This record gives sequence, structure tokens and C-alpha cells, in this order.
Amino acid sequence: MTEPEVAATVADAKGAGEIKYYGLLHIDRDRNSNANIKWTLRDHVDIYISCAGLLAQSAAALAIPFALFTNEKALIEQRLAALGLGPLEVIEIPFSIDVPRVKKFYSAHFKIDVIKALATGHYGEIAGLIDVDTVFMHAFPPDLPELARTGIVAYDVSSDVFPLHYDKRIGQDLELIADCRIERPRWYGGEFLIASREGFAGLHREIEACWPRYVANVKSIHHVGDEMAVSAALHRLERRGVPVIDGGVRGLIARWWSWRTKYRQLSFSEIEKAALIHLPADKTFLSTQAGRPFSQPAFSTAFKDHLRARLPLRRVYALFDPWLLARLDDT
Repeated sequence: MTEPEVAATVADAKGAGEIKYYGLLHIDRDRNSNANIKWTLRDHVDIYISCAGLLAQSAAALAIPFALFTNEKALIEQRLAALGLGPLEVIEIPFSIDVPRVKKFYSAHFKIDVIKALATGHYGEIAGLIDVDTVFMHAFPPDLPELARTGIVAYDVSSDVFPLHYDKRIGQDLELIADCRIERPRWYGGEFLIASREGFAGLHREIEACWPRYVANVKSIHHVGDEMAVSAALHRLERRGVPVIDGGVRGLIARWWSWRTKYRQLSFSEIEKAALIHLPADKTFLSTQAGRPFSQPAFSTAFKDHLRARLPLRRVYALFDPWLLARLDDT
């Protein structure tokens, strides 16, 4: 970015509660893949761009500043225009992390470069990093900036992740990557981080300390992606006395799956009370909502209609999964 662009970004970040939020869309024409989308390259990129467009609309409805980091600014701006989406601030930054050759969540690793960028302070003294398949539903509490100054606000999704793996396995992998004893292993979602410049700097230092062990063990650990390295780094920060504050229990963020899960999640009617919701299995739906006038009630109604349309197929799957059948009516 040029100096005037950086200055404008920082100025924007000082408004609306002093926090500016950023998403990431890293494009790799050969190695992108996502477990929750079946895609061609054009469809894949357009779906993500449309999700980012909807996120920007939901942010604008609440006067929340939002921008998108990428390695392909010209391409994204071209597709935004072709799709009739905007306005959306797009910022191109360098990406340098050496990502191992993995099939899933390859591009998610580049969030670590975004964390490094946010640590510079060029993008605000306090910033948030969120996934593009999220939607702002309500305003954040006014004390969030002060909370972010005391530590790192993250999203503890242990109750979602632990049923998928043995608790012991997760703890062992975290200790392996963090290279320290962890008394109470916790898993943090990659869709939500809020911190001061100093908080991001500390987090990035700990990620760098973890990274060689992550790369060396990437074929044997239970999860591949930024969440592994970030969760290990957050445990290291806690050992150094840095508070890690759970945004989930505070109603700041909620992840909700419209498909089968191996744990009992809250109903969507409860989830939509969160300030920000993450819908990782519904990127295609989110992309169809971009460009329409956004309001939280209208979005909730459209999403519930979308769920009802999927219900017959979900019930077919539930015939082979009693756990899913038991929770269909909760959604």
C-alpha cells in the first residue's frame, strides 16, 4: 500500500468503536480447495467474493468498517464489478509464509501473514480478523476495544471440535506444536480474532516459534490449517500471562452448521443472537444474498427458508444417522 492508503486505512480504523475488521481471500489457481464447496475456479472465486460482498453489506448496515486482504486485488475488483457488488475496500499485501503442500485449507494458512500485517499497526491499533463466510447480525458491545487491549479475543470451539477427535489426541497435538505442557487444552476457531497491534505482534511471534514443528508434523497431526498453529500459539501466550478471552461465551461470535454434526449445537434462533455468525457450510447460499438490500431480519428469514428447503434431504440422511434425526427440529 502507498502511504496515503495506509493513512486512510488507519483513519477509518479509528472510527466505529476503534476496531476495523478484515477478511482474507487468498487466491491460488492451482492449489485452492475447500471442503465445503464443490467448484470450478471461476465459481469458487465468485462464491468467495460474493460472500465478502455480503459481509461488507452487513458491516455497512451497522457502520462497522470492513476491508478485504488479498494477493489478487485487480482480479477481485474486476469480479466485484462484473457481479455488481460493492463498495468493498480491497487491500493487496505480500504473502510470504512457506505453506506445506496440503489438499485442504491451503489458503487459510495465509491468515498468518495477515496476523503479521495487523501486528505492524498500519491497519489500526486494534483490529479484527474474520472469515468471509460470516455475517454481522448485531453491533458489538462498546467495551470491546478495551477488552481487546487487555488480551486477545478469540473463539473457543473446543465443544465442537473435541467430539470429532479424542480429547487426548488434541491435547497431545497441541503440546507437540506448542512445545510446552498444556494443562487444559482448548481449540480456537480460525474465523475470529480481535487484538491490539501488540496482541497481534505477540501472537505472530508465538506462531513463528510453533511453525517449524507444525510443518515437520503436518502429515501426522489430527488437523491441518491455521487453527492448529494459532491454537498452539495462544496456549503459549497464556503461559506468558496474556489473557485469551472467549468471544463465543460473550455472544460476539457463533459458528453454526446447517448439515450434520457429531455434537448438539444450539438452534439457529439462538445462534442469530450473536453479533457475528459463521455459516461455513452455506457459502453458496451466502453468495446468493450478496447485492440484495441487507437487514438482519430479512437475512434471518431468507436463511430459515433456505434451511426448510434443505430439510427433506437432511431427513433422508438422518435415516442413517439417529443423532442428526434427533436434532433436525431444533434448527
